[in-house]
Amino acid sequence: MSPEERDPPGVVRVRAPNPSLLTLDGTNTYVAGGWVVDPGPDHPGHLDAVMEAAGGRIEGIALTHSHFDHSEGAQPLAERAGGVEVRLPE
Repeated sequence: MSPEERDPPGVVRVRAPNPSLLTLDGTNTYVAGGWVVDPGPDHPGHLDAVMEAAGGRIEGIALTHSHFDHSEGAQPLAERAGGVEVRLPE
């Protein structure tokens, strides 16, 4: 694996099970410092994996853009996490 392919320390990548021409091997969701970036699809198994990667505690969710493959799971994940804030790009 090249250095460009490694995630920085403290960042966990969770790949969604939604491979396609748009997502290639699947949407990458990142968990860092209690925040989830691009939660991916509303797929129960994926959202379970994201919650597990976050240690069951999510402080907030950030979206880099509104494409469904990155944003569809935002509201369901926010609800699972106790109604945390979802931040959208400006």
